[in-house]
Amino acid sequence: NHPDRVRWSAANEETDMDQDADTQADSEDLESSDGGGGAIQRGFGGEYGVILQERSIWRQSYLGGDIVFQFDEVEKNRGLFAPGAAARYGRFVYYLAEDGFYRFDGTSSTPIGRNKIDATFFNELDESFKHRITTVISPLDSVVLWSYTTSGTAGNGDPDKIIAFNWSTNRWSRIEVDHEILLAALSVGRTLDGLDAVSTDLDALAFSLDSRVWTGGAATLATFDRAHKLNLLTGTPLTAVFETAERQLSPGQFSTPTSVRSLVEGTSATATIQVGKRTNSGDSVTFGAVISENDNGEHPCRDQNLSDRYHRIRLNVSGGFDDVQAVEVEYHPAGWQ
Repeated sequence: NHPDRVRWSAANEETDMDQDADTQADSEDLESSDGGGGAIQRGFGGEYGVILQERSIWRQSYLGGDIVFQFDEVEKNRGLFAPGAAARYGRFVYYLAEDGFYRFDGTSSTPIGRNKIDATFFNELDESFKHRITTVISPLDSVVLWSYTTSGTAGNGDPDKIIAFNWSTNRWSRIEVDHEILLAALSVGRTLDGLDAVSTDLDALAFSLDSRVWTGGAATLATFDRAHKLNLLTGTPLTAVFETAERQLSPGQFSTPTSVRSLVEGTSATATIQVGKRTNSGDSVTFGAVISENDNGEHPCRDQNLSDRYHRIRLNVSGGFDDVQAVEVEYHPAGWQ
């Protein structure tokens, strides 16, 4: 039993694993200089190989000859948290380590979740089911997604949340959906007549008619739900929830928000807001009642008792929307406290 051993087959003959200098089939034990990187968790091919152990990351380079492959330990004391917690796209490997999320470029790792999502993720994760974590790349959306379990008792260990990182904007989002596994699938081709099986309302389709999804064979995100059925995620969008950072609207004073304008693009989008407030940084945040948008595109909140020192806005968007820009808050100082 050699959990830290890499083996490779003969050149151009994947079934021949017998070590032979002539065929170049061989093996290598990855022995970390810091006392052992642990078991190999995952490996990726390409221009060069990337091998992730529990506490170490190696780069595998082809040299040929008697050496065949050179193995360089490029990350020490940091590895892959779970076998399914990494995915490669282009020259980057996105992975979850014991201390958070990282992007590996073949030479070194850059933290992408520190002071953003790492602590929240580990607080939610049920580590008894870390083997259920899966990682998927969505190239068209420039997003990498991790599926994980927060409560093993609720769904027999089945994942119930997905965390997503957009590498174009360096922003994170979270999705709550019960499922068995997250995966990359190929779309099923549809004719115009066959679209009735998806929806009889063209405006309700999740993708435009010229999307590659309808031609079939296009890479798309999918899940298997807890009824063991494949879902291509083309149904009604879930409600999107955006929450601003906390602000002291009037420095050194209490403030009273009177109205909020939500800047949401999309003809079928419905936006509501809630105003959160607290007096001291150690207090819990209390959110007010849900406020709908009026004909002027505003969410009036003057009639709610929202005077306080710190405020944040929660924006809920249901239905299809194209873009969410920002929220604009009208307020007035409420005096010194």
